[in-house]
Amino acid sequence: MRPRPAPPGFDDWDRLLALIQRSFAAMEGRIDPPSSARLLSTDSLRARAARERLYILPDLSACAFLAEQPDALYIGKLAVAPEAQRRGLGRAVIAEAEALARRPGLPRLRLETRVEPSRTTPPSPPLASCGPPQRRIPATTA
Repeated sequence: MRPRPAPPGFDDWDRLLALIQRSFAAMEGRIDPPSSARLLSTDSLRARAARERLYILPDLSACAFLAEQPDALYIGKLAVAPEAQRRGLGRAVIAEAEALARRPGLPRLRLETRVEPSRTTPPSPPLASCGPPQRRIPATTA
């Protein structure tokens, strides 16, 4: 399955919110500041989708918000349902974002992540090289 833009009239905000919250739930208590996923609401997701492009898998097993910035395509709230993780769905979302970034000639993708200091997890194959952390990201509702 390939991620696609949410269709016109998309209205499954409750399921989208549940997907994001379930996919970030494992980070609760592990990252500081905490994930903003716990602060989201269906209204904040709807508002974000009005400003950014919402990409979803048809079965709502993965999603991301994509926003053009002057020098990059920003990938926000990349979420994969826990039961669907490690099956390449996150990679498929990234690949779709990469194709979308190429259209206007954006030279890079931007995905901000948090460090999980309390547990070592098996590494996923790298998508790209990364530099050192650049800033502390506060939790927000959008």
